[in-house]
Amino acid sequence: MLKKDTASSKTGTSPLLPAFFLTGHVWGLYSMAASNMVPTRKDFLPTLACSVPWVLLYLGRHFLDTQGLRRLSTFIAMLMVVLVPLASLRASSFPMTQEQLKLFFEISILVWVLLLAAHCYRVYGRLQTLKFFGVGIVYGSMLENTGIFMDCFWENGYQWYLPWLRAPLATMLGWSAAFYASTCAANTIVRTKQRWWLRGLVATAVSLGLDGQLDPVATANGWWEWHPTLNDWFYGVPLLNYVAWFFACVVFYMTHEWLMWRFAPPKAIRILAWTLLPISAAAFLGVVVTMGLTEGWHGPSLLLFRRFFLLGPV
Repeated sequence: MLKKDTASSKTGTSPLLPAFFLTGHVWGLYSMAASNMVPTRKDFLPTLACSVPWVLLYLGRHFLDTQGLRRLSTFIAMLMVVLVPLASLRASSFPMTQEQLKLFFEISILVWVLLLAAHCYRVYGRLQTLKFFGVGIVYGSMLENTGIFMDCFWENGYQWYLPWLRAPLATMLGWSAAFYASTCAANTIVRTKQRWWLRGLVATAVSLGLDGQLDPVATANGWWEWHPTLNDWFYGVPLLNYVAWFFACVVFYMTHEWLMWRFAPPKAIRILAWTLLPISAAAFLGVVVTMGLTEGWHGPSLLLFRRFFLLGPV
């Protein structure tokens, strides 16, 4: 459970910025699909069902808990989640190139990560900031680069990369923003301290909702490309992506929530940092078993895994 550092807690501070991040994610992505992509993709409207229910539940709890200007801001955000995508259905197109859309995505992620990190530090303190924007970035970098090294997908043509890593800076940092916002949402929705497992599941659902809306837009825009042997499953995105997201999130969140419930923050964060490799291994095992059962043990996903570990074609 998210806990404030004693020295830096802010009484009366409501964590609204993560809610606004999720709000902007919902209407911003669909507005981009409906107005800026060439051709426009108003048919992406059903992808909103992945994220809108969780965002509205999060905002609804905020609305009940706050008063005055904060309550009004939350109400406006709830309206935007519903009305902006609907307005985008009738909006005229404003075409942008794939390069322009990719640069906008890259810059917006970097800006949001900086804003959310500053927000986390102000509201929850140094330790929680190190957890989400330290440990979380390391874990996200491991996940993102592993998928690329295994040839499951590629992320080319971005502006900023780190040496020796194939994933762009934006997508590696983006995991920390998703972890932080999803954990804030889960802590707002599930208040009972002992229900750490339920918070872990809710955080997983919020993150999967974000990805369920993001990946179709990203795939259509060429922000990342999937290995051609992986079959389309949801708006051009293979099933492997969502299975990998589920296990990467559920193992991480469950471990995080149990540690934060069981131990004081300093010890919990140290344990979380030292268990990233076992967490990653458990998540990968879940992916292997699930894809073996759904695609077959000689299906395209497991063939990519075998080729990676055997360092050659199989």
